[in-house]
Amino acid sequence: MCIGPSSSLHAYEDQLLRYIFAVRECGMAVSSKLIIIKVSSFSREFREKALAQHHCVRRFVMSHGLVHWMGIIFCSGIQEN
Repeated sequence: MCIGPSSSLHAYEDQLLRYIFAVRECGMAVSSKLIIIKVSSFSREFREKALAQHHCVRRFVMSHGLVHWMGIIFCSGIQEN
């Protein structure tokens, strides 16, 4: 399997993982937008890459085996046949 180039978030990996786990321990959900805001506070360079931010964070979340929330399906009740 090809590993590929390192992520642009590689320099902030440890800080981000600690932040994600700390927020989760408080019972809060961690969204991609929340991670983008945190990384933007670390790096001006990342802040200026508006189009690539979401994809960068998505790859980071997936590569670390973190849950990436996609949406919720609500059921209005049990269907009777």
